[in-house]
Amino acid sequence: MNRRMLRLAADGLLGVLDRLDPPRCLFCGDAGFGHMDLCRACYQAMPDNAIPCPRCALPWSGGTCAACLTSPPAWQAAVIPFRYVPPVANLITELKYHARFMAARILGWSFCDRLDAIYPSHDMPQLLIPMPLHYSRQRQRGFNQACAIAQHVATCLGMQLAPRLLWRPGATASQVGLSGAARRRNIQGAFAARSSAVRGRQVALFDDVVTTGATAMAAATTLLDAGAARVELWAVARSQGPLTALRH
Repeated sequence: MNRRMLRLAADGLLGVLDRLDPPRCLFCGDAGFGHMDLCRACYQAMPDNAIPCPRCALPWSGGTCAACLTSPPAWQAAVIPFRYVPPVANLITELKYHARFMAARILGWSFCDRLDAIYPSHDMPQLLIPMPLHYSRQRQRGFNQACAIAQHVATCLGMQLAPRLLWRPGATASQVGLSGAARRRNIQGAFAARSSAVRGRQVALFDDVVTTGATAMAAATTLLDAGAARVELWAVARSQGPLTALRH
């Protein structure tokens, strides 16, 4: 079954669910659209990451940016359709810190809707791998926010979700508030991958937000070292800071 057929099947199932429990906009309370708990006006207000560099996803208007030509990241392409500003930032906060899983559905389906316009269907990766949390962090939070969003993306696109192929064998300090150099030091050796499952496969590494890229760089490098044929970085939102983890 191709991507279009899988999308139609998912739309049909969600259409039935929507009739039983119609979605309402999380922000203004108006009727939702496109199976999302977001109205059309609020959806259209979501901040597009316009004309990004295809490698680092920073806003750019001339193909691959000069920084990526000089010092490319480990992943071969970045697909990050939104900027990390309200209301996208609010939705991620509601999910991550308040367990509002309705936000995961909005973010996942919004990602897919933007993906349809920017991504060729015949080049889709074979595996969707959420950025893992260490088990102690996940136990404390109760869930992995990247995996919560990725579940909706996988359903929407008919992709294989593979949350157990990449993990963190040791706990690391929070990256929040750290400089680019400190983030790189903090995340060194933080990941392990199941080589037998990723070897020769094209994978999409999925996260909620990309900031300096230190975590994504370490995870993508681990997947490539495990034998992945190609790694793409997928995320909902891109902060506007440079990928300092890759430049020094």
